[in-house]
Amino acid sequence: MVQSVRITYYGMEGEGRNLTEAKKDAGVKIERALSGSYDPSLLRRGKYLIFIWRMPDGWGYKFVDLQFPPPKEEESDRGITCYAIGGEDQDYKAVLNRALYHVAQKSWDETNDAQVLSWVKDSNDWEDIKGWIAFKRRYSAYRKEGLSDVEAHKRAIFN
Repeated sequence: MVQSVRITYYGMEGEGRNLTEAKKDAGVKIERALSGSYDPSLLRRGKYLIFIWRMPDGWGYKFVDLQFPPPKEEESDRGITCYAIGGEDQDYKAVLNRALYHVAQKSWDETNDAQVLSWVKDSNDWEDIKGWIAFKRRYSAYRKEGLSDVEAHKRAIFN
C-alpha cells in the first residue's frame, strides 16, 4: 500500500508520496494560481448577462436574468445564479462553454432552437443539448396532453 502525505504549504494543499513531493505539488499549485489573468469577463446572451471570473482554485460564473425585476436590498441574490468550477484541468474556455450551455438551457423554449444551439460551442455539449431539447419537446407535448409533471417527466425520459 502506497502511503500519501498531505500538507498545507503556504495556504495551498499538496499531496505526494513523501513530504518533498507534497511540497512540490503545493508549489506547482501556488505557481498556477499566481500565473495567468484574473480579469473577469462579461457577456450577454439573450436576456442573460454572464459574468466569468478566475479564482486561485478554479473558475466561477454567474448569470443574471436582465428581465427579472430588480431585487430589493434584502434580496440581493434574487435572479442571480452562481456556479463554481474547480480543478486544475479547467480553464477560461471550459468555464465559458459550461456557462453558455447552462444559459442555453435556461433560455430555451419551443421557438428558439437555432438561437440557443448557436450559443453551445463545445462539440461534446452539442449532442447533449440536442438530446436535452428533444426531451423538453416530449415533456411539453405530454403536459399539453394533460399529464402531470411527474408522469410527463417519466414518459419523456423513457420514450
